[in-house]
Amino acid sequence: MKYALLLLIIFLGASSCQEEHAWPADKQEAFLETCGAAMGIPEASPDDYCHCVLDGLMERFPDSLHTDNMPQGVFDSIALQCLKSN
Repeated sequence: MKYALLLLIIFLGASSCQEEHAWPADKQEAFLETCGAAMGIPEASPDDYCHCVLDGLMERFPDSLHTDNMPQGVFDSIALQCLKSN
């Protein structure tokens, strides 16, 4: 989980200077493309899980810029909820 959180923060932080939109489509697509492998989840449900995590992040942080300082516990909580629901 720590590795996945680090990847997410780096990814969002690196592109945040270029974007003015809250959660641009390209950020969403890039997260979904790398999510399953980074999280190490079973092959059976990566799409559902990754969409769930992305939805949780967008709900908790309406602007993707705010994920730069996101506490790990927040990410872990969202990820755990998604694992339980899938």
